[in-house]
Amino acid sequence: MSANAAPIALRPVRTPGEEDLARARWYAFLARVFSDGPDAALLARVAADANVDGDGTPLGDAWAALARASASARADAVAAEHDRLFTGVGRAPVAAYASWYLTGFLHERPLADLREWLARAGLARRDEVSRTEDHIASLCEAMAELAASDDPQAPSLQRELFERFLAPCYPRFVQAVDAAEGADWYRHAAALLHTFLDVERQAFDFED
Repeated sequence: MSANAAPIALRPVRTPGEEDLARARWYAFLARVFSDGPDAALLARVAADANVDGDGTPLGDAWAALARASASARADAVAAEHDRLFTGVGRAPVAAYASWYLTGFLHERPLADLREWLARAGLARRDEVSRTEDHIASLCEAMAELAASDDPQAPSLQRELFERFLAPCYPRFVQAVDAAEGADWYRHAAALLHTFLDVERQAFDFED
């Protein structure tokens, strides 16, 4: 490089802290279990905490309850429960899509708005993923990516994604799971989702 050449402008980066990475792991776990039934290895990892009491926090207690449910669960039964609740023939007993809770219809304007928002944020659905971007698992997956991102805009993007697309729908989604006939393991998973996202909501509110 010539001594008179202009210096290369480096993109500023953000280094995610331990708390951000822990949040990313929570979101990735929730994305995994709501995208499909957990396999035997994942159930076993969760069940490893079955004999551990909760730590007295709502999140710790919700995790302990899911661990106890996992200890007595079979992967094939949980997979069948997932399919029965979220992907049943015709309209599933529980809608897992933000559009439904925002408008009462699937694949409506919120999905188009979300796709535009994700494109601006530099996020896109992977080709191998068939579920739409407003699925609860897809939203959790996007939050996981942003929580672990080195983009300096990631904190504000997380907050916007949460407030626009997750916060308005997750309490009703959890209520629907809790009320669904045949919900067993997923009732505990939904309680964990609710508890974790309540913590997130409080954290975002605290930042005001």
